[in-house]
Amino acid sequence: MNQGASVISVLRSMQRDDIAIKEIEDKIQAFSKFCKSKNILRSYDKFIPDISSLWYYYITSGNNIQTLGEEYSYILRFTNENTIPSRFIQLLWLILYIGGEPMFNTMLLFIKKHIKLSNDLREEAKQNLLKILSIWHAHKKNFEGIHRSLFYINGNYYSFGHRITGIKYILLRDWLQDSGFARSFKIVGYISLIYYIFNISSELWHSRLEITPEEDEQSTESEYSSRLCALCNSQRKSPSAANCGHIFCWNCIHESLNYQRNCPLCREEVDPSRIIFLQNYV
Repeated sequence: MNQGASVISVLRSMQRDDIAIKEIEDKIQAFSKFCKSKNILRSYDKFIPDISSLWYYYITSGNNIQTLGEEYSYILRFTNENTIPSRFIQLLWLILYIGGEPMFNTMLLFIKKHIKLSNDLREEAKQNLLKILSIWHAHKKNFEGIHRSLFYINGNYYSFGHRITGIKYILLRDWLQDSGFARSFKIVGYISLIYYIFNISSELWHSRLEITPEEDEQSTESEYSSRLCALCNSQRKSPSAANCGHIFCWNCIHESLNYQRNCPLCREEVDPSRIIFLQNYV
């Protein structure tokens, strides 16, 4: 019986992979700057993080090869059927992991548009369906928090891409299992799970404003311009803008940049010295 990898093993693996991807980003950034200096191509810097991740995971997971992080943590990808994922499943995971959120937002807008233009649905049914989609749209961060809480509790399915494709991790060497933080992660998982469920329930209970069609048509960028910080999921304290335009709490964004110099939302490279404190921002 294969033993499932612990939360800390998976997190270590992903952290090691992020370091490798950052090295690829730096090389592509250097090449991009050279090309721009020679007027060879236009600037596509905002796509470099995704290109780097796509390249890294395609040559490793896409070909059923362990990533550097998986080798470092002695873990291996397995499916719910206790088999190594097929190449198709790996590529499907890669698409969902890299582009899942933009694809989801595009699909959501398409479904809303289709519902509004449908002649087969009654007006009452249209409004109910649009309201359900709007609730999901408005509370997407809370649902992501619930998913993350479940990962902390049982160690399965690091991302939505992992959950949809059924990819989880097993430990190759049982004696290397680090269970020292397992209880702590479970406690954090249960507390955060209760918090996110309570947050959704209370907001739905106290909400008295109907969601308008105009709100449904907001773009992904306008979604993140709400008053909630995407990092702590609370009212923004000392709102501060990164150079990409996304706004977070002053402390939250700086703590995040201590770990990785990228925007947590769009993954554009962010220089801590360029964080702007929005003194009169409402």
